[in-house]
Amino acid sequence: LPLTLLTAVAEELHFRSEQELLQGLEDAAVEEQVMSKSLHWMRLCTSQSWWRAARLMVLKAKTSAKPGTFELLDTEVRLRTNDVKLEADRLMAYVEETSREHGRQGLDEVPCALQWAQNSTTIFLGVKYASRWSAPGAIEVADVGVNITDTNFSLAAFGHHSSIRKRYVVDLPLFAPIVPDSSSWSSASVGRATATLQKQTPEKWPKLTGAKSKHPVTTWLDMEERWSDELNSFARDRREKKKAPASPTSPVGEANEAKRLQISWRKKVQRWWKKLPKPLRKVAPWLLLGVGSFLTGYAIFILCTRDVAAEKPSEPTCKLDEVPDTWDK
Repeated sequence: LPLTLLTAVAEELHFRSEQELLQGLEDAAVEEQVMSKSLHWMRLCTSQSWWRAARLMVLKAKTSAKPGTFELLDTEVRLRTNDVKLEADRLMAYVEETSREHGRQGLDEVPCALQWAQNSTTIFLGVKYASRWSAPGAIEVADVGVNITDTNFSLAAFGHHSSIRKRYVVDLPLFAPIVPDSSSWSSASVGRATATLQKQTPEKWPKLTGAKSKHPVTTWLDMEERWSDELNSFARDRREKKKAPASPTSPVGEANEAKRLQISWRKKVQRWWKKLPKPLRKVAPWLLLGVGSFLTGYAIFILCTRDVAAEKPSEPTCKLDEVPDTWDK
């Protein structure tokens, strides 16, 4: 039945407390009236947290002779308890977050000490929850949050050291771009964490950070020794490829040769231009413009005179073998 109709019918009964409802359910006449409108009274019990009365109603619905009473009440109870659980979980999450925020106020912020090593494709990063790598790290660390972007690695965590709660942070601008989706991090031994950062371009980084960092950074000697052969081999191959000249017959070789000639010609012109006296360099553009205009006009004149000569009729020519013999006499 609609809730408005149930409410209108249920107004005949009034229970100001859970105890009054329990007493009413002990009376057969009241019980029959309550159970006939069980949905309304179950909603009232869950909203008022009358859990003993709700359990008694479920028990009476199970033993009721009216078919479908228990099934209908079972569905209603599940819906109502799920709503209550959801609201309780939200309240608990809010309380925990508020408690953490309250506990974070006034905490000392400690930049973590870092160690790093690399191979041709990966950066290996070690994080210690301490201000120096040689100092003891925090034993208990909680609420660790890590954010990896293509240019930055950041971490924040809360831990205890010498019975003092502190906030440990990492804000590391990287030397070159990385691939965040292929990078990862994990908790290592007590007081430490490690990260594996995938380089966007295989190369050897001269340093870890792309800008000034407040973190003490040292070399991860074990990892450096492990990957030194691979990194040296990669660097050697890169140097050999740069030294090897491109084949002149290949498209790449031809393009490189044309570019080299163009650059060489341009540099020669620039050097010649700089050798000219400064006054001449000022009038040279006008001289070039005048010479160009003169050559253009002269070319037009030649073309026009050639066309006129072509239009004139050709004069008859006299050949020696056609002269009469009488001229000799």
